[in-house]
Amino acid sequence: MRHRPGQPLQALGGGALDWARFNHYIASFAVTDTLIAATSPPGNCYGLWHRHSGELIRIAPLPDASGAVANNEQIWLSSGHGGISQLDNSGREQRFYSAYQWDNHWALIDG
Repeated sequence: MRHRPGQPLQALGGGALDWARFNHYIASFAVTDTLIAATSPPGNCYGLWHRHSGELIRIAPLPDASGAVANNEQIWLSSGHGGISQLDNSGREQRFYSAYQWDNHWALIDG
């Protein structure tokens, strides 16, 4: 759901099968000026929407998808299996892997 002051709640896009992929659980979400991302560990996926239209861009696999944080028009997503996905402001994804098992309690620390 999206909300703008003075307006009713608006549902994010996606059909019943799209939403079923989340297996009734969203762990984290991150928002930039153009995108909204949400992770689902039991769904082993993340969803990506256009912020202003609410249109679903994609639901993509990410094993044990957990944390989400936005920084400088980028979204970073974590996986309990060590994966890290970086999404640019158009939704293009780069994946990295580490030896760490990430959870959904991510925070941006800017030094």
